[in-house]
Amino acid sequence: MRPLKLLLAFVIAFVAVSVWIWMPKDLEGKLPENLPQEAVIADGVIVESKEALFDNGKGYIIVVRSSMGFEDTMKAIEAEFESKSIEYEMNGPSGSTERFASYDANIGDKHESIEVVSNSNGVIVNHAVHMLGWFIK
Repeated sequence: MRPLKLLLAFVIAFVAVSVWIWMPKDLEGKLPENLPQEAVIADGVIVESKEALFDNGKGYIIVVRSSMGFEDTMKAIEAEFESKSIEYEMNGPSGSTERFASYDANIGDKHESIEVVSNSNGVIVNHAVHMLGWFIK
């Protein structure tokens, strides 16, 4: 029975290490080191930044409290896309008390989704950068 216990211990250790490696990490309000230069990140204070698991691979979630109003934030995002020659799709804006707009863009071989939300708490910009791979270096 001893070999069975060793095998079970090995399997448990392997699973624990695998889960630890694959678990998304909190980036503590900092931009990821290997964030593509083409990614468009709104100006403002980073409220949250972390690795994320998407259905098509790992990536990043970055939440920014914009330093500008809703329309100015949208204009700045669009200007940044255009300055980097990145084609994007835009939906919105919509809403009255809570306003919302979203952007989708392919940045090289990666993908970025941006949501701009404005309500009584200010303007929050949610970025989802899909690295389209299962390993983040």
